[in-house]
Amino acid sequence: MQGNRVFYYNIFLTFTRQGVALLFGLLLTVVIARTLGAEGQGIYSLVILLPTLLTTFLNLGIGTSAVYYSNVKTLSIDSIVKTNILFTLGLSCLALIGGFILIHGFSDIFFGGVPEQLLILILLATPVMLLNLVLQTIFQGKQDFKSFNIILLGGQFATLIITYIGLVFLSLGIKAAIVSYIAGQVFSLLFILYLLRKKHSVRFREGKFDKHYLRKALDFGLKSHLSNILAFLNYRSDILLLSYFLNPLAVGFYTVAVNIVERLWIISNSISTVLFPKIASLETEGKKNELTAFIARQSFFITIMMSLVIVWLADPLVIFLFGEEYRNSIQVLLWLLPGIISGSVSKIIANDFAGRGKPELNLYVSIVTVTINVLLNILFIPKYGLLATAFSSSATYTLNLMIKIILFKRMTGYAYGEFIFFQKSDFHFYRSVFQKAIRMANRS
Repeated sequence: MQGNRVFYYNIFLTFTRQGVALLFGLLLTVVIARTLGAEGQGIYSLVILLPTLLTTFLNLGIGTSAVYYSNVKTLSIDSIVKTNILFTLGLSCLALIGGFILIHGFSDIFFGGVPEQLLILILLATPVMLLNLVLQTIFQGKQDFKSFNIILLGGQFATLIITYIGLVFLSLGIKAAIVSYIAGQVFSLLFILYLLRKKHSVRFREGKFDKHYLRKALDFGLKSHLSNILAFLNYRSDILLLSYFLNPLAVGFYTVAVNIVERLWIISNSISTVLFPKIASLETEGKKNELTAFIARQSFFITIMMSLVIVWLADPLVIFLFGEEYRNSIQVLLWLLPGIISGSVSKIIANDFAGRGKPELNLYVSIVTVTINVLLNILFIPKYGLLATAFSSSATYTLNLMIKIILFKRMTGYAYGEFIFFQKSDFHFYRSVFQKAIRMANRS
């Protein structure tokens, strides 16, 4: 019982952070979109995509492994941290070299219209982003979600404030937005190092470079890493293809729509973050199956309700926040919603697979869906433009969910409908929560 309370409390903490992050992210998008315009928004999105791309491809799943192994008592947390830092510094050198190759060899293809000096500037963020990625997951693995959430919020808040000052007060333009992004990443890294020392007594000098742990981490992490690369391509290949076939202006319209609808993943992201280490810690298959199916249903239902609100408010919301210039984003937003709903459930199943030590299942699904997504974009963007990208995304997110549900059923025997349709136990759960809320209100 105590374990369940901690689990739901961690979800609440993460959900609260996601809610605040939603606000920070939305405000940041509004500031950039209104001050730089649709084309400037598109250029900014393409610029920050570069270090994100490098970080995603070159982290080798070390962060995911840290979640899994940070609770193993035979491994020293000092050594895990030191090994992660030293190995990541080596990866950073490869990332910088890869970045220069992309800029000088392929910028005209995927970053057309983007000044080369901005791409070179943003490369400074890559080593910091890699370190953030592999170190913040220590807190997730330790199920210290209070620190984990504070770290993520702190970086976003710092980025928002510095960007606002640079763009609104000083009118320094897109370069200020890029520098602000880098500053936010640096702030996060310094805060992570401080909390590792204070909250988990990490002594950076006492740890050793543990080759045995590194081999185990790479063996586990690479399975998840390949899947994460494909998932990232499924999320962001559309932006690169839009830039290739169209222009930064189209990327600006699309990015605004994505920034709005992806906020609906607040529920599934919150649960998924907590679910991975929780599933890994549960001993019986029955408890794992029941927990995953229950939270998948709740995430599906809540995301649908939130999507209906977005449909109702789409026109006034986009125009009020971003201006008349972004009216083209409205139809894109609506076409993305079915995929967002499907993705809210597939994210949860993906973390269940990882928590059971079977991240390769996510890899197999991603290979299929990413291939289809890229093909659909290549086929339809030249003919149908911006909306083709939204349609392709929704179609592949939905296919991703269907395949994962089939795999989960074969693995556990759970019926398909138990992921989607409410069960009697769900009504009992909500009735119990409602009754507790009433009793607490009466006492106060």
